[in-house]
Amino acid sequence: MTTSSPGTPPAPVWRIAVLALATILALLAVRADPASAAIDGVPLPVAAGSTWEVVAGYNTYTHVGGDPHALDIVRVDADTAGSEVRSPVAGQLRYFGGDCLTVQDENGMRHLICHIWPVDGVQSGAQVERGDLLATVAPAGYAGNNGLPHIRYAIHQHFSSGLQTVPFTGEYALEGRNLFDSGTFLEHSGLRLTSSSGAPLAEPVLLPQDRPEIVASVAADPSYLVPGWNLLGWTGDADLAVAIEPIATQISSLYTYDSLAQRFRAWSPALPVALRDIESLEFGTGVWVYVQDDSGLRWTRPQVELSRAVPLTSGFNLVSWTAGVREIGAALASLGDDVTAVFAWDPLAQRYLAYRVDAPSFLNDLEVLLPGQAVWVEMRRAADWQQT
Repeated sequence: MTTSSPGTPPAPVWRIAVLALATILALLAVRADPASAAIDGVPLPVAAGSTWEVVAGYNTYTHVGGDPHALDIVRVDADTAGSEVRSPVAGQLRYFGGDCLTVQDENGMRHLICHIWPVDGVQSGAQVERGDLLATVAPAGYAGNNGLPHIRYAIHQHFSSGLQTVPFTGEYALEGRNLFDSGTFLEHSGLRLTSSSGAPLAEPVLLPQDRPEIVASVAADPSYLVPGWNLLGWTGDADLAVAIEPIATQISSLYTYDSLAQRFRAWSPALPVALRDIESLEFGTGVWVYVQDDSGLRWTRPQVELSRAVPLTSGFNLVSWTAGVREIGAALASLGDDVTAVFAWDPLAQRYLAYRVDAPSFLNDLEVLLPGQAVWVEMRRAADWQQT
């Protein structure tokens, strides 16, 4: 597949069968105005100019649970063992012990780096700059590396109840590459990147929100899809080939979500036919579309305002809101305490808007639902959603 994959919304507890994807909401809690920040990502935590490969991507057997977005990397232009480990960000060393250390950045996010031997003088509480030498990679059989010299790198957000990893996206795009999470086993394995640690990235990640013509197109036409990921509600019934015929050459992947099986279904021109498991799009289906055309595209869908009951299962559901414009509290009224949270995708910012039932109001930035909008609904138990 030629692009990364979309993400399910973040959850306070991982309790669905498929690993929850793209915990972009974690970034919202640590920066009040992400649009005002320079989005240039983070470098690999190694010497500038060295080239590394992801040998174990997201969702490995050893990184599941609370740490699905950790990456294991090895060097491909020299020996991994003994290679320099450098701080990917400016910040404070918060944890130092055993075979791991963490650097807390200005947002409060902690960058975990493991399977290393710290250099002399490195100690907890020290202030470091981006590119500072912190350690070297341990040789085979040491520092918990199970016989393979490598670095484990992950970004954590800490809460009073524990920690949550975030994927390498947006402000934390790795070397400027957004590494989304679709729940695929070993996702992003094989990716090669050259480190820019110690120097600013040459090409910052340019999101649609940074392009005036994209913003104008979104404002003018609800059928417009931005470059990158779009999450939309499908408001008709059609065979997939018929539904995507107008846009098939301008997109690189399309996903739907099977709420009963709690897994994604996928279509991509890069996938073998046998692995394309979407045959049709049904009314009310939520659809992820990755637009590879830098100018975006238009995908016209029937406009509806229809009262209906939508069956929701326990766990995550990706469904369309097909009634009129509703304030979020009123829209969820029929679900009572069965609902935990609702997440909608902001295509301009390439991030989630969220409404958590039990969260403080200042953390909730999803205020209304719009006709034809696709949303993730996290449920404590199954119930019918009366969309009126």
